[in-house]
Amino acid sequence: MVASEPTRCLKADLRDADWWDGIWEDATVQAAQETGLSSFRGHCPWTVEQVLDSDWRPPIPRSAMIDSKAVRQQHRWPTRRY
Repeated sequence: MVASEPTRCLKADLRDADWWDGIWEDATVQAAQETGLSSFRGHCPWTVEQVLDSDWRPPIPRSAMIDSKAVRQQHRWPTRRY
């Protein structure tokens, strides 16, 4: 059996900036379709090492922290006094 294409190696893809750009573009298109949002960065802001680190998580944007604080303040439960 002769393969028509050589088997791609993911490790090689991970070192390829063009591959990352294509993956990022596909991901942002899908995210836009699923969320209705349209403001995504033009390139992946994280390094390959960060993305592959199972313990790493992207930082929460400051605007999200401010928004969630405002939401918490708007929906404060009354304080019980005994």
